[in-house]
Amino acid sequence: FFSGQMAASAAPAEAEERRSRAGKRREARLAQATAHMAHLQKLQRVAQRSATHDRRVMCCDAVEYLHSIDQLPGDVVTSLPDTSEMPEMSLAAWRDWFTATVELLLRKLRRDRYAILLQSDIKVTRRRCGAASSGVQATSEIVVEEWL
Repeated sequence: FFSGQMAASAAPAEAEERRSRAGKRREARLAQATAHMAHLQKLQRVAQRSATHDRRVMCCDAVEYLHSIDQLPGDVVTSLPDTSEMPEMSLAAWRDWFTATVELLLRKLRRDRYAILLQSDIKVTRRRCGAASSGVQATSEIVVEEWL
C-alpha cells in the first residue's frame, strides 16, 4: 500500500517534469526557427536590393581600389586569394594580409550593406605520427591535419 501511494504521488511530478522538458524543447525549436527566418529575411533583402541595382564587375587590384574610395557603393560578393594563389607569402604573412584586407573592406562598407566572402578550407599541414613517436600500438598510425 505504502509503495503504491508513493508511486501514485510521484507520477504527477514525473508527468509535470516531462511536460516541462517538452515545453523547453518546443521553445528552443521555436527560437531556432525564428533565428533561421530572420537570417533568411536578411538574405532575401540582399537579393532584392541586388536585383534592383546594376551589377558592377571591376577588374582591378581590389586593395588599391578600396584605398582609393571613401565608401563602397553597395553590397559586395567576393573571395580573397588563398595561400596557394600567393606563393610568395609565408603562411603568417598571408594571414596578416588576409585579416588586414577584410578589415579594410568592412571599414569601407556602409552599415546597411552586406559583404559576403566566399572562402574555401585550406589544409596547411598534414603529418603522420607512427607508433614510435606517439606511443600507440605498432599497427596504428595517426594523421594530424591543420585547417584554416
